[in-house]
Amino acid sequence: MTTTPSGRTTSIRRAEPRRPRTTATARRVALVVALAALPGCGGDGGPPPQQERVYVVGPELENELGNIQDAFAQFEADTGIEVVVTGSSDFEERIVAQVAAGHPPDVALFPQPGLLLEFADEVVPVPDELAERMRRDFDAERLRRVTLDDHLLGVPASADMKSLVWYSPEAFAVGGYEAPRTLDRFEDMAENMAALGRTPFCLGLESGVATGWPLTDWIEDYLLRIEGPEVYDEWWEHEIPFDDPRVVAVAERVVDLLDRPGYVFGGFPQSAERSSSEAGRPVLDGDCMMYRMAHFQGRDWPPGTEVGPDGDVNAFPLPGVTGDDDEPVAALTGGIYAAGFSDRRAVQATLEFIASEDFGEERATNGVGGFLSPHRGVDTDLYESGSDRFAAEQLAAADIVRFDATDLMPGPVGSNAVWDTMVDIAQGDVTVADAFAEIERNWPAPAEE
Repeated sequence: MTTTPSGRTTSIRRAEPRRPRTTATARRVALVVALAALPGCGGDGGPPPQQERVYVVGPELENELGNIQDAFAQFEADTGIEVVVTGSSDFEERIVAQVAAGHPPDVALFPQPGLLLEFADEVVPVPDELAERMRRDFDAERLRRVTLDDHLLGVPASADMKSLVWYSPEAFAVGGYEAPRTLDRFEDMAENMAALGRTPFCLGLESGVATGWPLTDWIEDYLLRIEGPEVYDEWWEHEIPFDDPRVVAVAERVVDLLDRPGYVFGGFPQSAERSSSEAGRPVLDGDCMMYRMAHFQGRDWPPGTEVGPDGDVNAFPLPGVTGDDDEPVAALTGGIYAAGFSDRRAVQATLEFIASEDFGEERATNGVGGFLSPHRGVDTDLYESGSDRFAAEQLAAADIVRFDATDLMPGPVGSNAVWDTMVDIAQGDVTVADAFAEIERNWPAPAEE
């Protein structure tokens, strides 16, 4: 899940297109020519009418929303299409309501592939020509997550690197700590910190209607490392039950770690009241030592925060099990997919642009931070944010990459039941075993053929 502040809906427009980079000019010309004759989208192949509007709705707010809107500036100038991007912290609920009412947006930005697939009968499949190009430009695993009956239903618009732990280099130096090589050492280091009166972790689960998702990331990261990708895949695909003993054991290990007295700043039960986007800030004051959070935390540090080995904060990858040099490096990822609810040529042109290298480069170079492009052609050196560069390099270097499991599960599970369950577990209202068994009992029945 992608973090958003709670309770706000925002729409941002940017009037002035930025000057295109010289290295992208040839690609822009080719893209505009291709858009003018985009197949299978209606129309006569000519340019779209001036100021034809395409409405895009997603979960991003504030700076991230402006980043997305800015990325369309040159596209708008080149094509005459006006793209209006709106963000909502309760996107998951709104898109369900909009589609049910028969008024979906032109394009929706889905942070959960499982939720996107719930609308397989409503979204317009990606045209064959674009789908073929996307198979060259994007990782096959990422495309597989939004493919149903051989139809590609979504375009990867952003990627996440979730397997990161943020810390203060100064606090680590004072305490004599180094980035650990194993999960056991990670937990031993936390025990040492707590024994010396240093709170090991910050944690915030509050994220509007998505409150609870950061704890799912903890569990998924541990599961991917401890039980491996095979069990991980069997779990989200429901080939093993949600409350499989191996999964329950991993979740209990995480919860037992965080629920120890003095281990979470402000208390584990109170974490549901702390914003996930702001909960890491006590790292800067030394009030907690570590914050396990995705790369997009880089945009949530206060203005002026220096990120890097000698900065105010830095990050290390969550370690593996053995620490051996030949141990496969695992990374938990996520991201947003764009899907179209209309076959209008302007809508399909907008999706084609989102699938382009130019879209990724526009977002990577505008300095907002917190964005990674899933497009293979986007050079990691282009990221203006050092934390984004680091995250992109870590994601590219991983041997095992898996998408956020709960985001892949059916919408009623991944974007509803599991998030609520994480809050109940943190507050001590239910045990992991009982909570996971309840989710299993209520798993949606397979759709009839």
